[in-house]
Amino acid sequence: MSPRSALPLFLCLATLTTFINIVSDRYEPVGDELLVNPDFTQGLSGWKGHPDSAITTAPNGELLIANTDPAKSEILSQTLVATQTGTVLLLRGAMKTEEVLAGKLAWNLARVVITSLGPTGKWLPGTRVAIEMNGSNTWTPFSTVFHIPEGAEKLLVRVELNQAPGKLFAKDLTLRMAQESSLYAFSRWPMLGGWILFLLVLATPYFKAPKKNIPLSLIVLGVGLLVLAGTTVPGPYKDFVVRYLSSLTYDISGFSMAKLPMHITKIGHFTGFLLLGLLSCLCFVQEKPIAIFADLILLASASECMQFFTVERTPMLGDVMIDSLGGLIGILIAALFLKMLSLKNSHSLKMSGHRLH
Repeated sequence: MSPRSALPLFLCLATLTTFINIVSDRYEPVGDELLVNPDFTQGLSGWKGHPDSAITTAPNGELLIANTDPAKSEILSQTLVATQTGTVLLLRGAMKTEEVLAGKLAWNLARVVITSLGPTGKWLPGTRVAIEMNGSNTWTPFSTVFHIPEGAEKLLVRVELNQAPGKLFAKDLTLRMAQESSLYAFSRWPMLGGWILFLLVLATPYFKAPKKNIPLSLIVLGVGLLVLAGTTVPGPYKDFVVRYLSSLTYDISGFSMAKLPMHITKIGHFTGFLLLGLLSCLCFVQEKPIAIFADLILLASASECMQFFTVERTPMLGDVMIDSLGGLIGILIAALFLKMLSLKNSHSLKMSGHRLH
């Protein structure tokens, strides 16, 4: 289905993206450590806890926060003076959890969060969730970039069990100013341009669809653009949309997205590619399903590779697998529908033939 140039172009761009990812981090820390006692080797010095928190530190510098009441939040935080607007900060560390139960809202989990406070002490837009977990998980490293927004006067780093019972462990926290690595800064826009070219090549058949299929082809392109927008939108905007949808859903139905079997963004991945697989098969009935499936895998892989060059997004192989599974199920649904339609038409023709005789 795709032009022959699509696969070689993909392999070339994927190789370059992987090389840049391996030899260079997007951001590199500069300057001094901004947190006080980030490794907890001095106990809880420099950190402020909730009055009812049950917090202890292990001899090796690990932090433990335990919560037994789902109606309460157990929080350890540190407040810092905000530097110049637009300054990039790099927050790193590792976290594990034991038997954490998700609460009513999407943010009722074990989390490490960095945000900024305005003159009135309210959180400003652009909050970054460095990591969030429920259930039991082994040590998982995390790294997130935070851009200080306009109007920020203070920064707030929180390690919390937000209305979620269980145990949270954290270690190796560090917060420093950051700058783009030279290789990443040099390659970002040329690589994004290359990936956009690849997507145009991949979409060429939809621009050349037969006239009778043009409406459906346009719908497929529209769904594809929505999928790309969702997978490549900058991290702060994605987080804002997720929080808004979570609050809206809870206000309307009382249902917490934290109780979903997977994160809402993963469900979006799956649903978007299911629609793409379904509609593509209906638009190009003359094409083999395996060819359409191959295109969807290329699209899923390309969208994840582009995230390496998108602000505060991280490419994940797991998302490619979720996308591919959604596309495969969409193709199977379309194939089943077309098969049933073919059998129905065949039966109708036989019945017409019997009437003529």
